[in-house]
Amino acid sequence: IKTHSKLPLAWFLADEYKDLASEEASSNPNPAVINAAAKEIERVAQVAGKNFPKFKTPYERASYIEHLALRRSLEEATTAKLDALLAAANKLGEAVDKGVGSVAAVVAGGEPRRKKRKRKEGEGEEKSSKEEVGREDFGA
Repeated sequence: IKTHSKLPLAWFLADEYKDLASEEASSNPNPAVINAAAKEIERVAQVAGKNFPKFKTPYERASYIEHLALRRSLEEATTAKLDALLAAANKLGEAVDKGVGSVAAVVAGGEPRRKKRKRKEGEGEEKSSKEEVGREDFGA
């Protein structure tokens, strides 16, 4: 949007200036709407001017800009590190899920890993007699 002023148009006033320019260029311009749009531009410019930091020296301004750049780079680095940690945690979670799934498959229906021993004739009877003796001792 071109203005008659020699000052550059502030980016935050672009929408308000578009509204004003479209109303002025319309075939039937309404003076009340044009006046309201101009007042809105003035209000937005004043609010933005109050919130803009004031610098006493060029050094302060350069320091502030450097501070903003440093903060932005630290935030980007932190975000990158957090993304990498999240990806590693997700990869570890998938590995754990695979491990748990394979253990569950072995327990549920897989073949045993060692061969079963065949019982000798006297083994099974000895265990049952020991169980009976233990039951008598504890009153079970």
